[in-house]
Amino acid sequence: MTTSVIRCAEDVAKLEFGRPAGSDAHMLRELVESDVVSADAIRDVVTYRRQHNTDLLDAIEQLDVVNEQHRPELIAKKLGIPFVRIDELSVDPAIVELLPANIAIRHRVFPIGRANGYIIIAASSPADRESITAATFAIGHPIEVVATHDRDIQKLIDAHFLLLEEQNLISELGDDNSGTKTGRYRNACPAKTDCTAGGCNYPSSHPDACIGYQYPAP
Repeated sequence: MTTSVIRCAEDVAKLEFGRPAGSDAHMLRELVESDVVSADAIRDVVTYRRQHNTDLLDAIEQLDVVNEQHRPELIAKKLGIPFVRIDELSVDPAIVELLPANIAIRHRVFPIGRANGYIIIAASSPADRESITAATFAIGHPIEVVATHDRDIQKLIDAHFLLLEEQNLISELGDDNSGTKTGRYRNACPAKTDCTAGGCNYPSSHPDACIGYQYPAP
């Protein structure tokens, strides 16, 4: 299966949907030929599926025979959806705002773009109906789903939602009327100079950096 590396909105627009879902027999054959799963594990999956009257993906999940690295691609093949890498993607803030942060974090989904009237959602577990339903309801637009690694989802969450939370916290601290002044050095600052408009002259990792861009008046 071809992996699409998504870096921008134009790449999202080029994704192809509507592929036929993979048959169970074809999926099992591919797994054996790719050495992702041993022949013994495949036999266990087939036996489990028959005994519990469940589908292939559920049997694979229950027996945990496919590791985390290969699982999203396997699910994508079974569902007939694209498998993508999005760790280099820059997402339009207007698209990010369509999905509340708590939904993205809880259900491991993230909006990555728009194509043909659909909002494109990346999911680490696209077969999880609860997660996809929650994202669809929250966004309020028709969606298409692509599969990706959970680490890629986390990277986008860190880059967009967690950064926004930090900025909101800084903003709240800036509205505090406790007597502090923004834009002035704190008494412990060795530089003893006013900071730039963008905040403390020290990087946030520096031990003398002022927290929250709040500097007590000298």
